[in-house]
This record gives sequence, structure tokens and C-alpha cells, in this order.
Amino acid sequence: MKREWVWLSLGGVATGAAYLPFDLGILLWIAFVPLLLSIRGKSLGASFLRGWWFGVVAWAVAIHWFAALIAEYSIGSSGLRILFFGVFVAYLGTMVALLAVLLRAAASSLQRRYFMSDETALTFVAVPVAIAVDGFFPQAFPSPVAMTQAFHLPFVQIIDLLGSAGLTGFVALVNVCTVVVLTTWKSNPAFVKRTAIFTLFVFSCFEAYGLLRMHSIDGLLEGARARGSEMVVAVPQASIPFSRRRSGQFVEENIAVYRNLTRMAISQGADLIVWPQNTYERRFKIDGDGRSLRIGDEEARVVMERDLPSGAAILVTSQAERRYVSILRRSDGNAVIAGFKRFPTPFSEYWPFGNRFPLLYRLTPRMNRIEPGLQNPVEVGNTQLGVYVCYDGMLVESARDLVADGAGLLINPSSDQWSRDAHTQPYQAFAMTRLRAIENRRFLIRATPNGPSTIVDPAGRVVAGLHVGEEGILLAGVVPLEVGTPLPWLRDVVRWGALLLLALILVLPARLARVVLQARPLHVS
Repeated sequence: MKREWVWLSLGGVATGAAYLPFDLGILLWIAFVPLLLSIRGKSLGASFLRGWWFGVVAWAVAIHWFAALIAEYSIGSSGLRILFFGVFVAYLGTMVALLAVLLRAAASSLQRRYFMSDETALTFVAVPVAIAVDGFFPQAFPSPVAMTQAFHLPFVQIIDLLGSAGLTGFVALVNVCTVVVLTTWKSNPAFVKRTAIFTLFVFSCFEAYGLLRMHSIDGLLEGARARGSEMVVAVPQASIPFSRRRSGQFVEENIAVYRNLTRMAISQGADLIVWPQNTYERRFKIDGDGRSLRIGDEEARVVMERDLPSGAAILVTSQAERRYVSILRRSDGNAVIAGFKRFPTPFSEYWPFGNRFPLLYRLTPRMNRIEPGLQNPVEVGNTQLGVYVCYDGMLVESARDLVADGAGLLINPSSDQWSRDAHTQPYQAFAMTRLRAIENRRFLIRATPNGPSTIVDPAGRVVAGLHVGEEGILLAGVVPLEVGTPLPWLRDVVRWGALLLLALILVLPARLARVVLQARPLHVS
């Protein structure tokens, strides 16, 4: 019994470690094996408890930095802050608990109705259950399996076809295949062989698709560069300490630092320069329809002319009342709105359910409450820019919708300093936002004040980057693309199809059985 819980804990640690910035994503291929073995033959309650503990351990490892975030924004004793962290991790633990319960319930359903062995039933249900839970469980910080798999980029390319669900399903398949090998290699070697061959076949398909797509993308980029479609983009990163930026006492000095870096970028031929979020430390005022931009009592165009060097288009992102806004200062001096932040960051910019429970806001008086805004592509030269701010990059919707509206280049001004962590969260955020480049087959420019700032190509390869704490300029040629992704509707079909299949396994057989029994003809004597 104790050994079982030790193995569950080790599996949770391995799962959490896969989300840390050490390229350990391959651990997920076997990390769930202890959980799958543990729930064999167990009741739903016992499966829930084992899954919950596994999840608590995994999330405590993966988001250990969240404890410091709570301490930053909340008031009260350290005990209360620990309680906040514990409640949050306990909630996330229910994600794995739900996974365990659905696996057990669906496998038991197949066993009863079709007389399958436990291992065979688990093999059938593992993929749809994993996809459904990973795709639909409400998380504050989306953390799909796909974000852990960039250690081998060809394998990740499948997400432009199947979405993150494709990689989630494969990881579930490998875990259950391992369980089959461990439990039935003597009693049913034929089934073990078929399962292993099928798993290798799926991996080969993913790998071949990825290599072909990367080769295709390279050909498109080479052709576009030959036609002169390249644009030189720069990202200045000064790594000014957050305490210095937050104080408000060094606004002019901080802007001067970025102004000097921008001049250097212009001298190196930059066409577009993207300042990280909040590094342009001015507050904008926007009228109702967005036609008038002001900073203090002056027109924004006038102030920006003083602050920003001429010679290139410059994108800055700052606050306007309770919204974050990106402003594009074009090379001709005109300033236009490039987009608002669409999804405020939970726990640092709003409380989920905070309107129902206003006590949450009273307990976190230092929270910078932000409201959502609209996003549309903005034109620079012949290129449509899709600009989405910070947490927007964690979600699929912003980048997807901007590309659908014609964006040929994705830009994600961000700031990871809100987490007060310099080692884990910034790299987790990058791993998540990197997926947007692959999903949409667009170059992605991610600019942060303190790193990591990156320029990523449409295959997810880092073209240029600066780590946390580094100071310098990213400079790279990027190619706006108009290529679409194959069968974009298929991503939703996979997610919703998995959910529907799970519902059929859990519900439909029993209902069909009742229908059949009720429809039997009466025997007349």
C-alpha cells in the first residue's frame, strides 16, 4: 500500500518536472504509468483519490512559483497565503482526479458490456479520455501536453493539423502501451505486439508529417525571401529591474534606455521595432471610438515623437485606463491603435468569480484590475500585423482569429515580471506561446522586459532569443506568410470527437440496451 503511494508521488513529480524548463517532456510518455496501474480494479472513489494526489504533487512541482505570486498581491499572514496556494493546487489536482475517474468508469463500461480485459478496455479509452480532460478542464493557466514536447520539433508539427489534442492523445497512447507491456506481455503477447506496433505506427506518422511540413515551410520562406518579402524586426530588452520600473520615479531614465537601444536597432536596418509590454511607461487616454489618442494633456503623436526615434515603425504596449493597448507609431509619425489585450491574466489582473465574491479583491488590494478589449490586424507597409498582449498568447483564440482576419505576422508584447519568478514561469509562458507560431504557420515575435524575448519561425524554431536578465537587441529577418493550415476545422473535430466518443462509451450502451429490451416482440401463446 505504501509502495503504491510512493510510486504515485514519483509519477506526479515526473509529470510536474516535464513542465519545468529543462526539456524533460519525454517524461510524460511514462509518467502516468503508476496512476494507470494504481486504478486497475479500483472503485471510482479510490480512483478519484489516487488521481487527485497524483495531480496535487504534479501541479505543486510545475507551478511552485505561484506561491510567490500570491504573496505579492495578497494581504494577511503567511498561513493565509499558503492556504491560497494549497486551495489552488488542490483544485488543479481534480483535473487528474477527473482523468482517473473517467478512465476507470469508461474502462469498466467496456468490460461489462463487451467482456474486455481491464488492459484492453484501458487501451481503448485512454486516448479519448486524455484529450477530453486536457481540452476541456478549466485551467487558469492553460498547460496542454503539447507545450512540453518541443524537445523534438518535428513531432510537434502535427498540432497545425490535429491541434494540441493530437500530442495529448499520443502521450496517453504511449503510457497505456507501457502498462499493457508490463501487465500482459506473458499472458497475451499477441495483444502486446499489436499495441506496440500501432503506437510505433502513430509515432512514425507524426514524425513523417512533421519533417514534411518543416521542409515545406522552409521552401515557402526561401521563395518569399527571393521575392523580397523579408522584413527586419528588432526587439530591445533592457532587463530593468521590476522595482525600478514599478516605482514611477525613473520613467524618463527607463524610456531613455529603450530609446538608445531603439536607435541601435534602426542603425542596423530594423523596419519594425517591438518594445516589450509596459516598457513605454506612459499612460494613454483613448476616446470612445479610438480616433483620439492622448498622453496626459497632449496628443499621443506629439509625445511619442519626443520619446521615440524616427526611421522605423515602433510598437509600444502600455495601459489605457483599465485596458492594455498596443500603439503603433508608424515611420511617418502617425500613431494608431494596434490592438487591446483580449484576455486579462487571472489572479494578477482579475479574480475568476471575483464579481460574485468581492472579498477576493479586498484581500488582494495590489491587484492591477484589467478589462478586455478588441483585436484586429494593423498594417505596416504591405504586412498585416496580428498583435495580442501577454496572456493572450497562452490561449489559442487571439492568434487564430487574427490570422483568420489576414495577419501575416504575429506579435506578442508580454511581461513575465508579474509572476515575480525568473527561473520557471517565464520559460513556461514561452513554451506555451511558441505553439501559436506552429499552429498558425506564422513568424512570432515575443517581446518581454526581462526575458525571454524570442523570434520564432513558423516551424517553432527560435531564430533569435535573449534569456531572462540579459540586455540587448534581437534582430532578425522575418517573412510574413499567407499560407493556411491544412483542415483547420479538424482540430475542433478531434477535441469534440473525443468528448463525444467518451460520452458514447459511458452513456449510450446502457441506453441502447434499455431500448433493445423495451423493443423485444411479445411472445403470444
